[in-house]
Formats: sequence, C-alpha cells, structure tokens
Amino acid sequence: MSILKLKDLTIKFGGLIAVNAVSLHVYEKQIYSIIGPNGSGKTTIFNLITGIYTPTSGEVMIQDEVTSGHRPDYISKKGVSRTFQNIRLFKNLSVLENVLIGSHNHIKTKFIDVLLQTPRKKTIERQSVERARYLLSIFDLEQFADQRAANLPYGPQRKLEIVRALASAPKLLLLDEPAAGMNPNETEDLMQLIRRVRNEFDVTVLLVEHDMGLVMQISEYITVLDHGMKIAQGTAAEVQNNPAVIEAYLGKESA
Repeated sequence: MSILKLKDLTIKFGGLIAVNAVSLHVYEKQIYSIIGPNGSGKTTIFNLITGIYTPTSGEVMIQDEVTSGHRPDYISKKGVSRTFQNIRLFKNLSVLENVLIGSHNHIKTKFIDVLLQTPRKKTIERQSVERARYLLSIFDLEQFADQRAANLPYGPQRKLEIVRALASAPKLLLLDEPAAGMNPNETEDLMQLIRRVRNEFDVTVLLVEHDMGLVMQISEYITVLDHGMKIAQGTAAEVQNNPAVIEAYLGKESA
C-alpha cells in the first residue's frame, strides 16, 4: 500500500520555481531516497510534505488523504516525522528530555490526572520514560540520557535527532542528510540502524542524502532531481547508469 504520493508538486518563490511538477509514489516500509545537486529542491520537498510550505500547485497525499495546505502539527498527527539538515535539538535539555518531547503527541493524560497527580498519570509518564530509554539504547545513546544534548559529539547529536523523530511513532520518517559530517564507520553504523528502524518499527523511510555510498547501498528506490525537476527514478543500478544522472549529479560529485 502507498503511504505518500506527490502529484505534480510545484512551488514558486517569486520568479524562482524551486520544485517543478514533481510526482512520486512511496510504498509502505520502503527505504526511498531523493538525491540531486545542492539547490535541486530536495529539502523544499520535505518542507512541502511536512506543511512548512504550501505548494503553488499540485498535491501531497499521505495515506490517500490530501494533506498539502494543512498545518505541520496536523501532518505530524497523521504519522509524519522528520529530522533537519541543520541539527535542531533542545541543546540545554537532557538527551532523555529531547526524546520525551518527541513523544508528546502520544502521551494521553487528562487535565484531572495532571491536577491530582493520579496513578494513571504516573504510569503513563513511567511508560514514556521506559520507551524513550529503549529508543536511546537502540542508537547506543542510553549512557548519555542525563547529559545535556549540547555536550554530545556531532555524530551522536545526529543520532539523537533521529531518536527524537522516532519517538513520535511515525508511519513515515523523513531523514534530511542524516550522515552529514559522519565518518565512514559512523555512516556504516547509521545504515544498519536505518534498516533496523524500518524492520523493527514498520516505518517507511524517505531519505535525502549526499553520501552516494549510503544511498546506493540502502535505497530500494531513488528519485533524482535537478533544478527542481525530476530527471530520473528507479533502483540504485538504474539510477547509477542513467546518463542524465551522471551529467547532473554523479558527474559533479566526481568532478
């Protein structure tokens, strides 16, 4: 079954067409990548999917519901979560608190529970902490749970962003350049973690990434953008051998 469809998605900023009539179809539990040179519209598509931008024309559909034009909080409740190209953690809060913030949509307490500090509220809070610690353990971050997020090295901060996004129990997880700044060992570890997340949590992963080694090894399907337009799509082997891709993107990477 499909979880995400983009239909002729277009957005203009003044005279600039940042995304031009892009259509794609992502199926449940896929690991799907969007690649392209800098400025090709990849992160803009993420912003359109998550409601940060409203398209000039075209549609975003999540589980066959048109969601373009809705607020980001509505789209989050539809099961969409994301990370950002530039790390956006609550750096003065602890690692554990960052993850708990990510799970707020799924903490169901009533006003009376909060007012009276009922056993039900305490049980829900305990379960939320236990789940947050479990997610941290998957990414080998549990030992940092009580440290300030700002004190983590760069690679673990990247992982923490993914954990926080995963804490909202998404159906669709958008990862914007998760391997940026990572060394080869960290990137290999990240690749295995993404596969584990997909398999263990039944989540669909939509990835924007410049690390072609990661993209080609992990992706089940790839769309390639250039100047806001889709120029190719297919499996890793099909994309690697596409002359338009070599010219527009892979050629530039090797230049």
